[in-house]
Amino acid sequence: MTSKDSSYSEQALVEKPAMDLFSQLGWTVKNCFNEFDGKGVSFLGRDNKSDVVLISKLKTVLQKINPSIFEQACDEAIKILTQDRSLMGLVSANREVYDLLKNGVLVSYLNDKNE
Repeated sequence: MTSKDSSYSEQALVEKPAMDLFSQLGWTVKNCFNEFDGKGVSFLGRDNKSDVVLISKLKTVLQKINPSIFEQACDEAIKILTQDRSLMGLVSANREVYDLLKNGVLVSYLNDKNE
């Protein structure tokens, strides 16, 4: 691609305008095209590019909004939120995750007293 064609790239036409809009709306944005370093380590904490959910960030937020949550319960909630829904239709899968995020995830766990 030549420099004169760069104004017609996906980066110029889609990604940058979307990032600018999210920034204007108050979101922190980051271009993660080159997120993996030479050793294959991601600054986002992903194991590979197919990881959709940033587990470390999700866990931190779940613990922040649920300060008394046991780690076992938090891990179980993450497991439920991130389970494979590839056999569901896209709308059904998204609706299910939205419902879990909006209304909470019901988990079973043992507390310190094994109850």
